[in-house]
Order: sequence, then structure tokens, then C-alpha cells
Amino acid sequence: MQGTTTEDGILFRFKAFESDYYGTPAHFQWVFGMTDRRQLLGMTKVDVVTEERAMEGEPAVSKGAQTPRGPIPMLNGKPFFFNILTACTSTMDNHYFVTGMEGADSPFNVVAARLGGMTNLWWVGPDQYDFTEVDRTLNSILQHYPDSMLGLYVWCQPGGWYGRMYPERMSHMEDGSIYGYYVSAIDFANAEYRADAARALTALMNHLETFFGPKTFIYNLMGGISCEWQGWASHSDQYADFSQGGTREFLEYAAQNGVNATAVPGRQEREATVDGIFRNPARDEIAILYDRYYSESIAECVEILAAAAKKACGRNKLVGCYYGYLMEYANLGHCVNGGGHNALQRLLDNNCRIAGSSSSLPPTSGSWFNGVACASDIPTFLFRTFRVHSMFRVCSKSVLKVRCVRVSSSIMENFPALKIAPYGFMSAFGAPRLRMP
Repeated sequence: MQGTTTEDGILFRFKAFESDYYGTPAHFQWVFGMTDRRQLLGMTKVDVVTEERAMEGEPAVSKGAQTPRGPIPMLNGKPFFFNILTACTSTMDNHYFVTGMEGADSPFNVVAARLGGMTNLWWVGPDQYDFTEVDRTLNSILQHYPDSMLGLYVWCQPGGWYGRMYPERMSHMEDGSIYGYYVSAIDFANAEYRADAARALTALMNHLETFFGPKTFIYNLMGGISCEWQGWASHSDQYADFSQGGTREFLEYAAQNGVNATAVPGRQEREATVDGIFRNPARDEIAILYDRYYSESIAECVEILAAAAKKACGRNKLVGCYYGYLMEYANLGHCVNGGGHNALQRLLDNNCRIAGSSSSLPPTSGSWFNGVACASDIPTFLFRTFRVHSMFRVCSKSVLKVRCVRVSSSIMENFPALKIAPYGFMSAFGAPRLRMP
């Protein structure tokens, strides 16, 4: 900055200055002024436009390596055991949530940002994407956590504009209404939505890998209720999906399975039981088949989007999602089948290697290996997934302490090489973290 004396005072000229801002060109307004004690003498507003800039260096490579002792997460060829902190870093309201974990050598070596959802940050219209706020959010994280890698928690359902534009692609309740949520409650089996989401996800990841590649570590694909791919209305006293498209897709599924169905089963059919718990396989065939179809439709949707994501990053990043909440649903009413999480084996069989939570709240830690989804809570299945499917299982913050103790005890007995360590920031919730020695 140079100052030159003029008749009216001092004229300051600002020379070019270096910026650590990454991404596509961003527009800012720089406001500055001079005061004489408490009196404002002048104020100037300067419009600033940054240049397009990508992070220096090669894109990071994060993978899962299978070892005799179990799977190990790897970053650029070296073991990388990680804790994920999801911090409020959106700059849309110029607000930053202070965690006390900022700075170099933060105890959280991965810091995640949620892209989409209520903020509707980037997918703004049909094949229209605006990455301005995404760039600002990630630059904010890099400023406050310079040594941490980036976790990208990406909403795969667009905002409300999508439902207004394509009501025929939405999931409908039995009364014909569309389930109200802060993202568009799409029909998971709708082919047009799946294609739109795959293109949007590809565009976003191409942008992120181009400008932030050396820092991107993990992609969490989010969808459904509470970002965990739970079926619409599964936590309410309603049933889905009675849309025209949803009905047509189910009837096609039934025909492929040799079942003659004429409609989506309603409340009475789905709630029918023999003794209050079990259903009659013959009498309740259509209802049982629909529950299977609904889980399959969600799992297939996950597969399609995960394939697009893995292709976009050259299969060089960990890609995952929340799925497989089996035991939690046992006491959550419609979630038992309406949650849509009963197709876990399909994801395993399709080489979607799993990580997961035994929580009904999104876990803030993670261990994601080359694929998608969450683990089961059933201990015997848990141990099998360790060895067969490169899964790394965690208990998360909302699990009852009693159940954490039981699971941890079983793990120690069956896998003495594993250690239990506190979460640190999340330890107030009684949440252990599993890590390899």
C-alpha cells in the first residue's frame, strides 16, 4: 500500500496482494475508513474479485487397505486414523461457530462441511450449479483448521425448487400429499431424479477435486430422513410411496418377482399381523414384498450415486453414506420396515464396503472404506464385516452407555489388537472410538 499527499489529504493506492482463497472467482466488498478518535472521517467500499485458483500439489489419495489385523484407512499410501469434526462453517451469514479445536495440530484431523440440505448451497436449478458458497465454506475451514483434511458431506437431494418443478417425481403419502421436509422428498426409484443427482454429484466433485483435491479426504453421500437414507415418513404415522411413479415401479418389481400385485399396500395391509408381531407370509405377501422393494429402491439409488461419485474422483477417495440401522429400528414404529434399511446385504454383495453407526443420530466420527453405507448392530454380523467386507465399526454418541460397554467388550474379546480410545470432543456422550494399534 502506498500513500500520496494530495490537496484533499492522502490518497492510498493498494498494490496487488497475495490471496490464499481457492476456487472459482469470488466477489467480495472491502470496507475501510479512517477515524479521528470517535469521529468517522471517511469510508470507502472497494469491490474485490479473486482470481481462479486451485490448491497446489497432487490430489490426495484415500483408500482402505486390508491387513491381517483388519482394514486400515490410508492417506497417500500411509495409515491415517481419523476423527471427523462437523463444524458450522457456512459463510452465508458471515458467522463462524467457534469450537476451541481450531489451529494447527487440531485433534480433529478431518473437518467436515455439509453441502446442500437446508442451506441449498450449490444445486440451484436443473443442471445449474453455483459453487460460490461451497468455496467460501471450505476456505473458512482451511483458515481455521490448516492441518486438517476436508470431509465433504454432500446432500444428494436438491432443495424445495425440485419438488415444485417436478411434483411427479416426489414421494406421496397415502392421502396424496407430498411429505414435507427441508429437501425434496423424491421417489428413490425415480429414474429421472437418479440421473439428475448423478450429474449434479459429478459436477460438484469435479469442482472439488479440481480446486481442493490435495485436501479432500472423504465424501459422505447424504439422503432421506436426517441425511441417513431413511425412508420418507418412516419416523411418522404415515406410509410411502403412493405416487403414480412409485406405484408403477412397485408393480414392475412385483411382476419381476412373480407376484401379481395391483396397488401399493395401504395402512391396514402393512399393519396386519398374526399376533401383533409376526406376519403371515401367504396372506401378507404383498405387504412383505413392498417393504423389500422399498429397501431395495433406496439401496439401488445409493449404488448409482456412489458409482458416479467414485468415477468422478477416479476411485481415489473414500466414499460412504449412512445406512444399515437395524437394531435402532426395532423400537421405532414404522422404521422397522419403512426406514428402508433392510437391503444391507445388497450393498455388501455389490462391493460397497461399509462403515457405520449404531446411532439414530449422524455420527461425527467415521471410517469409510471404498464404498457405501453403515454396519449392522448385530455382533456376529459386525465381526464378519470386519474381515470379509473391510468394515471398520464405531459406536457413536447417542448409543446408550450400557450398549457401548457390551459392544466394546465383545470387540476386545474377539479382536484384542483393537484399542478403545475416547472421542475427545465427543467424549461427553460416552462414545468410544475404535482404532488399530
